[in-house]
Amino acid sequence: MVGLAGTVLLAACSRHGDDDLVAIPVLVLAPAPDSVVVTTISATEFDLTWFVSDPSNVLFYRVYGSDFFGNLFFADSTAQNSATAVGVLVPIFGVSSVSTDYVESSVTLGVATIP
Repeated sequence: MVGLAGTVLLAACSRHGDDDLVAIPVLVLAPAPDSVVVTTISATEFDLTWFVSDPSNVLFYRVYGSDFFGNLFFADSTAQNSATAVGVLVPIFGVSSVSTDYVESSVTLGVATIP
């Protein structure tokens, strides 16, 4: 019965079949960081640096930390392509880029080796 009502509704619609095209907005995407380099300063302090192939569409970067189970959590955002993490117990980090249309890229991971 529902299918029949839907068919009648489409047949009764006067604009059905017209050539009115709706423009779908195209979102600007930013490339994900190519690599994340983590430099150990001390046992709980790390410098992070990352590279992006084309930073022209990047509005800012999101930096993620990791807990003991490997779950990422949002730690900070920055307009630079570097950050310093202080008071960190697990040296696993993730970085993503956010485009000018606020679309977040995939997260690129970086792991520090503790000397």
